[in-house]
Amino acid sequence: MEASKQNTRLWWGAVFALGLLGFALRAYGAGESPAGDELTMYTLVHNRSFGSMMTLVVDQEKTPPLGFALSWLGSRLGAADTWMRAPSVLAGTALVPLVAMLGARTASRAAGLVAAALVAVSPFLLFYGIESRSYALAACFSCASLVLLLRATEDERAGAGPWVAWSLAALAAFLSHYTAVFVIAASIVWVLIARPGARKAILLSCGGIGLGLLPWLPSFLTQLSHSGDEARRVASLAPLGLRSVWEVISRSLVGHPVWSSLRAVTLQEVPGTAGLVLILTGVGVATVSVAIQAARGDRPKPNALHGLLALTAVASIVGLVIGSLRPHHSMLLPRNAICSLPSIAVLTGLLLTRQPKALAVLASLLVAIGLLLGSLTSLRDLNRPNMRAAAHAIEGRWKPGDALLESIYFNGPPTDLTAHLSPELRRQLQVTREVGTKPFEQAVWIGQTVFTVGPVSPRTGPPLGPPPNLKSHFKAVWTQTWKGLLPVTATEWQPDTARKR
Repeated sequence: MEASKQNTRLWWGAVFALGLLGFALRAYGAGESPAGDELTMYTLVHNRSFGSMMTLVVDQEKTPPLGFALSWLGSRLGAADTWMRAPSVLAGTALVPLVAMLGARTASRAAGLVAAALVAVSPFLLFYGIESRSYALAACFSCASLVLLLRATEDERAGAGPWVAWSLAALAAFLSHYTAVFVIAASIVWVLIARPGARKAILLSCGGIGLGLLPWLPSFLTQLSHSGDEARRVASLAPLGLRSVWEVISRSLVGHPVWSSLRAVTLQEVPGTAGLVLILTGVGVATVSVAIQAARGDRPKPNALHGLLALTAVASIVGLVIGSLRPHHSMLLPRNAICSLPSIAVLTGLLLTRQPKALAVLASLLVAIGLLLGSLTSLRDLNRPNMRAAAHAIEGRWKPGDALLESIYFNGPPTDLTAHLSPELRRQLQVTREVGTKPFEQAVWIGQTVFTVGPVSPRTGPPLGPPPNLKSHFKAVWTQTWKGLLPVTATEWQPDTARKR
């Protein structure tokens, strides 16, 4: 008995350590400049009332309200561009012990511990454990719903409490992101098939979830009415087909989620060639070992709990494929599969630990180190475009009367830069899609210094500078580049003389 308690304490200690590792990686990454969809989140939560934000969420967004509400609250704790990420950082961290508990209940403590390690260092989950959108929340609440569902079905005499807890977790998952419905639905099907004694309880609980969703129904219908444009946009990048399915699976399991016309991070970059070799070696060693055991007659015996893991592991990709059957519409983005990753992590942990102890440790370490290499590369070399650093550098050199010109890489206001500028500099900012290179023409006449800044991408082209016919009139007296997913270059251009062309 005492030895069992000691093992339990050691197990929880290891889970806690993995949680700290996961938190450290996410907290470090949370210092990156916001980019992409996060800029929309920033405009929604910064200097807005809660009611104003929710009105815009209904009218402009395609996702449910919980993530926006929590990011709005987080933005009240400090600088909005950083603190709006707090819910994702906390949810991404909480996912580590939740996956450990899911593994302990469905497979073994060893499998749960390995699964927790994989979740802590996954580059894909790290990215969304930083991103101020609701994907980490959806994964966290989906995993919590599975843990609570198992607890509710283990003891039919436990009363209503566990079912209420499951209903709340499932409701929170759905209100985080609509794609959580795939995992929730798969778990309900599992209960109806594998736990006949719990059918009445789960159907009543589903009724409770439905009642909880009723207040959001009119807003959901409004969002649905304008969601077609997004589905068509996704279809232009990821039409239904084997390549899109492969991108979703490979990126969500071991890679990086960024996959767009601006930038597509390859598996050779994340987890990198070395990381990929380690992961494939670890999984390959474990698979061969299990096959040898099976050939000797020591076949693993699947049970109903493994069935739950299998159903919820494939639920997202199956749901995304079905949702993409409509012509010119697609849901096949890697992030939409995130709710299945906890179950996939546990199944991977189960595979890696079905070996002799030494081999299990070796295989698990190989896979975890391979993923960790990918995460470290993401944080070091593939951070979000560092517009914050560029803004601060320009602030230190800019003088009243200087011009500031940005080449922007997305549609919408230049929030990527203005979020970090002083009010005075913000008023001076011009963007190339509106004024082209006219500031350089004006600067030649009046002897004005021009600062240029922007990410280097296929859409924006090479670093911004004077047009060819004016280049001889300017000298670059300072330039700096910050590496990342899109390198950011800032340059100070001084005219040689104030002269007419």
